[in-house]
Amino acid sequence: MAILTGPLMSLDARGTIGKTITYSKGKQRHYAKMRPVPSNPRTGSQLYIRLMVGYLTKCFSPMWLDEREYMIENWSSLTDQGNLSVFSAFMRFNMKRWAQRKGPSISGITLVEDESPVSEVSATIYGRNVEVSMSAGMEFGLRGYMIYRSSTELIFPEKHELVGIAKTIQDNDGFFIDKNVPAGTWYYKVCGFGGYGSIGPPSADVPVVMP
Repeated sequence: MAILTGPLMSLDARGTIGKTITYSKGKQRHYAKMRPVPSNPRTGSQLYIRLMVGYLTKCFSPMWLDEREYMIENWSSLTDQGNLSVFSAFMRFNMKRWAQRKGPSISGITLVEDESPVSEVSATIYGRNVEVSMSAGMEFGLRGYMIYRSSTELIFPEKHELVGIAKTIQDNDGFFIDKNVPAGTWYYKVCGFGGYGSIGPPSADVPVVMP
């Protein structure tokens, strides 16, 4: 990284030129650096992190104001640990859990290890896409489903096999569309998770043959 001491386009330049050089400012210093380009920006490990970041962001921006106020009240106790915003405290707490392959806690920092099984899973092919539908009993307070896909039967899903995280909708149902699935035989498995950090046992494999 080169520290700027004289004009290079501009000392106040910001952004990226030609997908090559990025201009920015950090710790009161202007700098320019080569724009990093990952050799494979969609590895299993990267998607594992990105999918949870996307899911948590959606959960923190609920449609109803009363649910938003409830979430802020539950997470405000963590904001004093490093001058964090409520959103940052929520994300940091759950991403640390996710890195340890633990379920996210959407409803608060008090964890409850209850079972969150999935009762029905089906997969339907539409063109090059596969729609995975799942449901669970109403007695379980599910907040979402983790969807895994593998070319071999899944005994216990690995994190690099995660292809999606779906929020629950009415009556604990959920669905996910796996797009541009390659040709071949694929096995889908689903785990449900609750609002307080619990992850239920994986479902049975659901095979799909993509022509």
